[in-house]
Amino acid sequence: MAELTPTLKVVTMPRDQNLWGYVSGGAIVTQIDLAAAIEALKHSQGYKVVTVAIKEVVFKSPVKVGDLLSVYTKLNSLGRTSLSIGVEVFYERFPQERALAATAEVIYVAIDKDGEPAVLKA
Repeated sequence: MAELTPTLKVVTMPRDQNLWGYVSGGAIVTQIDLAAAIEALKHSQGYKVVTVAIKEVVFKSPVKVGDLLSVYTKLNSLGRTSLSIGVEVFYERFPQERALAATAEVIYVAIDKDGEPAVLKA
């Protein structure tokens, strides 16, 4: 298995908060999909990729507005036309707090210039 690599860092903003003052799950899922797409593109052999499924998102800790999100990704598996990407999201709350905020698995399919599934070489 591949090791997790740092893929994306973003500071959470007031626009990301839910009614209870924490960062919404949807805002975190957006960052998960973006980071996973970056990882998928590294392994897509020059093809574009599109999200097929966000197979599982598990929220581990609440994130506050102003926290720094660090998103790490890895290639879980490479199929005939699809890629599975593992994601871990950590928050950093300065000055010293850091914890796992969420984990996910995101599935992409590689597509050719005509928008058809592209066969990937193992």
